[in-house]
This record gives sequence, C-alpha cells and structure tokens, in this order.
Amino acid sequence: MVLDGDADEIESPALWDEATEAHEATIYPILTLGCRPVCPAWRDTLWRMDVLAAVPVKRFFVAKRRLSPILDAAARARLGRDLAAHTISTVEKAGLDVVPLASDAEVAEWLSGRGWDPMVDRGGGLDAAARDATLRAAAEGRPWMIVHADLPLVTPEDIRAAASVLEGGCSPIAPSDDGGTSLIGGHRPFEFAYGPSSFHRHLARSDDPVVIVRRGLALDLDGPRDFEAAASLPAGRWLRRYSP
Repeated sequence: MVLDGDADEIESPALWDEATEAHEATIYPILTLGCRPVCPAWRDTLWRMDVLAAVPVKRFFVAKRRLSPILDAAARARLGRDLAAHTISTVEKAGLDVVPLASDAEVAEWLSGRGWDPMVDRGGGLDAAARDATLRAAAEGRPWMIVHADLPLVTPEDIRAAASVLEGGCSPIAPSDDGGTSLIGGHRPFEFAYGPSSFHRHLARSDDPVVIVRRGLALDLDGPRDFEAAASLPAGRWLRRYSP
C-alpha cells in the first residue's frame, strides 16, 4: 500500500492504522507492490493514456440535499451541474477518455447538450452503473477509472497520478475524508459497494491496490463543513458564487 501525494494536508483519522501511517510520507516517483516503476514524466509532457474514466452524475433535483442548511434547492441543482462539469472537464484535461454515467434521462440530455456521450443508468443504481462501465472497459481491452463528480478541488495532476498507477499495472484507490471512495481504478470487471465506509470494502476487493491521498481527491462536497472548507481555499474560490 502506497500513500501518494498530499497526505499531510488531509485530516482523516478514520482511514489510518499503524500500517498506513508508516507510509504517509511515501510519494513520487516509485510505485511498489508489484507495479512496474513509473516515472511521472507526464508532468512535463503532453500525456494521454487509453483509460475509460467514468464519472457518475446524480439526478440534479436530489443532488446535495445535505447542503440544504446553507443552499436552497435551485442553488444546489446549479452546484450539482457545475460540479459535474468541473470534474468531467478536469478528467478530460488529464488526457483520459471520459464517459459520464447519467442517473436519469434529464441528466443524460444535459450531458449530451454539453458534447459528452453518457451511459445511462439502467435502473440498478450506482454500483450497477459503475460495474457496467468496467464491463465496457474490459470488452474494449483497456483499464478503467471511476471518479466521483463532487470533487471541487480535483486537478488534472490528481487524475494523472491515478492513471500512472494503472499504467504501472496496479489499481489506484483514493479515500474521501469521510471514509468513502472518491476514485478507484482497475483492469478487470469489478463489484462495487458504495455507501458509508466504502473505501475499506473497495480496498479489500482491489487487485494490487495503491492508495492515493491527495487533497483534490479527499475533499468531496457532502455537507456544509465540506463546502466551507473547500470555499476557503484558493482552488475552491469558485464555490463562493453559490453562497447566500
């Protein structure tokens, strides 16, 4: 297990044990646990890897209900759309092939109107939609990545760090600060188990996992405290337009 990146910027005690703390300072450029060593040359070059990167996009009218103490329904719906566009665009800038996972027809229409070609949820929920994306990737002979859409601070470098793990033959997984899974990748079809504390469930199921801890992947926008924390940082200033 390798912790990668901004570990000192994350406060997430529920994720750590003695074993993970021992690796907290392990950063680029070497990946271990059977992975082929990967040098982060993509930092200085135009870089592209053939990864199917799926971004689940929730129904806008139910998005971000936990932010209701500080944002009204219209603001939350607008924020949900803008967060999805931000994350999808960031993954594209990282050089990956993005496939949005639309939770309903309205979301699919919005995505198509912005030039993206979504896969539409067949009614099985997030776990089933994410698995369908991994089955498609397997049929196309390429690795996959699932990136959640509610990451206001995510950067292309965050996404490239995960893609570099895939290139090395291992499986990236990034915990959110509440113990969820903000990003996960692999090379074969996968059975997902999203929900509270999903990080440890997914970690146990991953082949040769490499844990990536980066601020852009750890801070997901769930509640008012997350919103305030993200908006207080330079990279999250764009969120202030939604404040009352």
